[in-house]
Amino acid sequence: MPSTLVLQLDPNLAARLAAAAESSGLDPDDIVLRALRDHLDSVTAYGRVTDDLALIKSALADLAGVVGEALAEPEAGAVDAICRYRPETA
Repeated sequence: MPSTLVLQLDPNLAARLAAAAESSGLDPDDIVLRALRDHLDSVTAYGRVTDDLALIKSALADLAGVVGEALAEPEAGAVDAICRYRPETA
């Protein structure tokens, strides 16, 4: 488990962090740790939700395929081959 982490911030985020540190009087490291602590559960929960949605979408696509096959018009003669009641022939 890492006890030290090095982050490269894009210039916009670095400027926002510097401004937040200046206005709050907090050390930038403390701000990052607080943000990580506060939002870590949300980030991991979002990842789980995204994975679950992908699984649900895949299952719905499979279900739509099965329903489509079940509702498709049967091939000619297929019903007669399995039907046990046959019309009387004259």
